[in-house]
Amino acid sequence: MSDNSGQKQDTKFKKGQSGNPAGRPPGSVSIMGRIKKIFEEDPERFEQYVKDVLADPMLRKEVVQQIDGKPVQPLSNAGGEPFVVQIVKYADDTPQLPT
Repeated sequence: MSDNSGQKQDTKFKKGQSGNPAGRPPGSVSIMGRIKKIFEEDPERFEQYVKDVLADPMLRKEVVQQIDGKPVQPLSNAGGEPFVVQIVKYADDTPQLPT
C-alpha cells in the first residue's frame, strides 16, 4: 500500500515544461506525410482508395469523421433543457463535483 500522507508526490513531468523538449527528431515523417507520399508516387492507388471509400458507407463515415471530426451531440434532460455541469477546483488542486 502506498503512503498518502496528504503531500503531493514528485512526478516525472514539471508544470509548464514540455514533455518532449527536443521535439520530433530531424528527418522523421508523420503518418500523414507517409500516406501523402504514397499517393503522390502512385496516383492510381489513390483513385482506388477513393473508390473503395465511396463504395463502403461505414468506411466513408470513418474518413469523413477523421477529416471533419465527429458531429457535436448536445446533451439535454427529459425536459429538453441542457445539462449544466459545474466543476470546482479545491485548495488541494483536485477537481471535484460539488455536492
